[in-house]
Amino acid sequence: MPKLPEPRKKRYMQKIYHGRHRIALIEEWQIENISDYDTMTLLAIEKAAQESIEVATDLMAMILKDTSVPPTDDYTNISKLLDQGLITEEIGKIMKEANGLRNRLIHVYNDIELEVLLKSIKRVIPGISEFLDVAEKWLSK
Repeated sequence: MPKLPEPRKKRYMQKIYHGRHRIALIEEWQIENISDYDTMTLLAIEKAAQESIEVATDLMAMILKDTSVPPTDDYTNISKLLDQGLITEEIGKIMKEANGLRNRLIHVYNDIELEVLLKSIKRVIPGISEFLDVAEKWLSK
């Protein structure tokens, strides 16, 4: 890893903190019974999920840039990190799923079914959290 200037390291840590905070909020707000959700909580979970995914994809692009690999689109960036051995196949798979979920959240594709949405968020959050750990470990090298 190249030596990063302190402001750049600080930006990484801000993003990692933001992502972890959003994940903690999602975990705090999750309810087992879907019918118990109110609109405000659902919207908050959707927004927190979107932001946690965006943090991860931003970090991927930053890591590529800081390793002299030009970042491109999110899916290609995931493949580039896999090729460099910076993430595992499992994290890559989850991040691709998370990126698709983010696109559906932003563009409200196909009137997302609530139960499917919440299950998808629950499925990708651990992988995003794991990627944040990878990014922090990479930063500390």
